[in-house]
Amino acid sequence: MTKRLLVALLVAMVVMGTVSTAFAAFSDVPSGSKNESAVTILSTLGILKGLPDGTFGPDKTITRAEFAAVAVRALGLESAAE
Repeated sequence: MTKRLLVALLVAMVVMGTVSTAFAAFSDVPSGSKNESAVTILSTLGILKGLPDGTFGPDKTITRAEFAAVAVRALGLESAAE
């Protein structure tokens, strides 16, 4: 299952890499940073969601529950998880 998640994320990043990243960005992800594009693409796809205050928390350690939620969204299993 981990391999499937990685492939899904990589495909999403490649496909969305051709799309302009002029979407709403999180205020705490610096413009031009090495992770800005990936965060923007994955949040646009609905895979990554920010914190309730509208930030992303790039220096925050991800919890197991948060990672599980990301994996479920990346695999399109949200309806099954509910």
